[in-house]
Amino acid sequence: MHTLSLNAYAKINLVLDVLKRRPDGYHEIHSVMQTISLYDEIVIQKRKKGIHLTCEGTSLPEGMQNIACRAAKILLEQKGKPKGIAIHIKKNIPVAAGLGGGSSDAAAVLLGVNYLYNFGCSVAELVHLGSQLGSDVPFCVVGGTCQVRGRGEKINILPPVSTLWLVLVKPPFDVITGEVYAAWDSTGNEVHPDVDKVISAVYSGKKDELVRFMGNSLEKATNKLYPATLEIRDKLRKAGAMQVMLCGSGPTYMGVAEDKDHALSIAQHFKNTFYEVHVVNTR
Repeated sequence: MHTLSLNAYAKINLVLDVLKRRPDGYHEIHSVMQTISLYDEIVIQKRKKGIHLTCEGTSLPEGMQNIACRAAKILLEQKGKPKGIAIHIKKNIPVAAGLGGGSSDAAAVLLGVNYLYNFGCSVAELVHLGSQLGSDVPFCVVGGTCQVRGRGEKINILPPVSTLWLVLVKPPFDVITGEVYAAWDSTGNEVHPDVDKVISAVYSGKKDELVRFMGNSLEKATNKLYPATLEIRDKLRKAGAMQVMLCGSGPTYMGVAEDKDHALSIAQHFKNTFYEVHVVNTR
């Protein structure tokens, strides 16, 4: 096989609790992460040497500034193979949106290069390599529904959740994740959603309890730094979302709908605005 096409699925946090800053500068988290139906399209192709990236849909950093290129490099170096790879990414996941788009691309490249060159790495090995690239990459390697701890490298696979229909709304600006965590350190660290209750609801299949206990420790910090996010939160609530919460460090907000038709109805409230809106489901 010379060429391989993959989908790199976005992620949300069904719940995110930030616990403390670690000595290494990262933050200890406890989360339930979930892949959703929104994805980037990736094509990887063997090359004799070098790592080359092209992208459509948005502008991305090139070379080793791009996490997808670093993913290919770290795996090729791990296997000691002087081989190359060409990566083409069609971006559908909003950039810097709290949806793990870059991490998902990196995970797809790890999985794809491993398969294309028949390296034989286990998922656990790819998770370990992913942890060296970014906190969300290990989960994106595994996908589905997972309990995530540490700084993102400790993964426990959970049963699939009942299908949730979601409306994702991203304002026309990005957030800087490091600034959000710094704000959490200084002012926003008293909110701690109950991750164990979310996990219990996943196991029991009780969708209403799952939705009820969703929450995000970073929401207050992001709202303080980027008060325009509050307008999206309030509008989703007024539109009838069952639950509203921030995705990752933001700025995207997620509204949970009763079903697909309800999600489409909520999305209509954001028609003719500057917001980027996606109706998606869990997968």
